[in-house]
Amino acid sequence: MKRIINICALLFVLISFSSCEEDLKEMNKGETPLALTVTNVQQLAETDASSTGITLNWTSGTNKGTDAAISYKIEIAKAGTSFANAYTLDLGQQVYSLSYTEKQLNQILLNDLSATVNTSAKYEARITATVADKNVAAQADTVTFDAAPYKASSVVAPYSMIYFVGSFTSWNFEEMTRDPINPCIFRYGAVLNWNNGGEFKFGTASGSWSDMYHPTVADAPYTSTGVQQNDAGDNKWELTQDQCGKAYKMYLDITPGSESFHMSVFTPYPNIYLVGDATPSGWDLSNPAAMTAQDAYTFVWTGNLNTGEIKFSCDKQSDWNGAWFMASENDKVWATGTEVMTFVDKSISGNGDIDRKWKVASAGTYTITLNQLTEKLTIQKD
Repeated sequence: MKRIINICALLFVLISFSSCEEDLKEMNKGETPLALTVTNVQQLAETDASSTGITLNWTSGTNKGTDAAISYKIEIAKAGTSFANAYTLDLGQQVYSLSYTEKQLNQILLNDLSATVNTSAKYEARITATVADKNVAAQADTVTFDAAPYKASSVVAPYSMIYFVGSFTSWNFEEMTRDPINPCIFRYGAVLNWNNGGEFKFGTASGSWSDMYHPTVADAPYTSTGVQQNDAGDNKWELTQDQCGKAYKMYLDITPGSESFHMSVFTPYPNIYLVGDATPSGWDLSNPAAMTAQDAYTFVWTGNLNTGEIKFSCDKQSDWNGAWFMASENDKVWATGTEVMTFVDKSISGNGDIDRKWKVASAGTYTITLNQLTEKLTIQKD
């Protein structure tokens, strides 16, 4: 505050006094005690780096009727250290919430608090409220939470594009979809019809038959996960004729040293629903807005969206732990165009804390097209 007053003094003393005096004023906060609460993810994961890792909320505290402004400071430290060597952030005035993504919290734990990777430990967060009136004592409240950081990957994907090629494509190269979270994973979803054979493999450049990814054995069934990359031999995955005519989802992981392939028959969900305070039904999962099926995989909805959050339920599971199509990052900007979604089955162990939503900033009438086979979402504002 002294520095601000000195700067103002270089201009006009009376104006500076009035301006700085205004900065110190705040409405009477009554006698509400300062209280801090925390919601956090205990096991942090790099695959959910952009999801919210921790949220701290606090009440205003009291200025004892002085109308003096209240400034806040947050500290995070290992439990039992009396906040020695704490991560500290001055927040200023009229701030009552703070959130960090899993990546940001992970960095704080590792870089500032010397946490151990994949080891859960207890931490403390403390909010301190300082009143701009020396007659009002500072207030503080503390909460504890458990968290385990992850070791951030330094792996760089060797290719930015991978191609599905085989008899199903008449040996043309079709682009796969790069996973929006893991750059080493490429996905493909399609109905695979018999076309003079059922062979396929993966290319690293359109039209190039060099440096391809193959199975580790010849005539590999689609359940074979082993992957090799070389030009020695020409192993391929194969579907039998009776295995064709079905929808499949597959992904190729090209992480160097950990390459793998995964493929399974895809049974589409019969209905898809809009959920969130941006949608007509809000957060009422028992009666959400339903999309209209164009075919077994494609659903369309046209209507008015409010500002707020949105995601898509596949099954309206009442405990909220069912199947969802979510944004690729938390608070993803809701924008016109086509983008890749992420499918999350929250009933699977480890997925319960994943909750990435789009943020609608511009209300209006939208047409939404969702393809659950290709996992792509198209947004058009009418």
